[in-house]
Amino acid sequence: MSRQQTLERELEQVTNLNKTVDSLLETIRTTQQNIATTKSATDSTSALLEDWIRILNQTSFANNALQNPLWEGSKDEDIEEENLYVLQREKQLEAELKVLEQENQKLEARLSTLNNEQSTRETKRSRR
Repeated sequence: MSRQQTLERELEQVTNLNKTVDSLLETIRTTQQNIATTKSATDSTSALLEDWIRILNQTSFANNALQNPLWEGSKDEDIEEENLYVLQREKQLEAELKVLEQENQKLEARLSTLNNEQSTRETKRSRR
């Protein structure tokens, strides 16, 4: 094998190694982005779950009170005040839920875009 052939072969090996390293770096960047997106979605889901747990706890408390034979109920004023509080809290939770759902949709769209971009890059790489 001539010196020229040896150098060309070595150049080809180095070029292939560079392509592999570039691909690895791109995969790492994409993975970091996907992890950040997943963390954000998880944080939003956690907040929503905490709200849901509070609602279930309130429901359980009300159910236990209604099933207690010693409970005589509340005064009309207390009932009206409680109803007002419940309505306000319900509106607040619905607003929070709406914001979280919108944020979730944005995150899902971003994740879809990132996945499409990664797929496109992988397709381009495989054609090389």
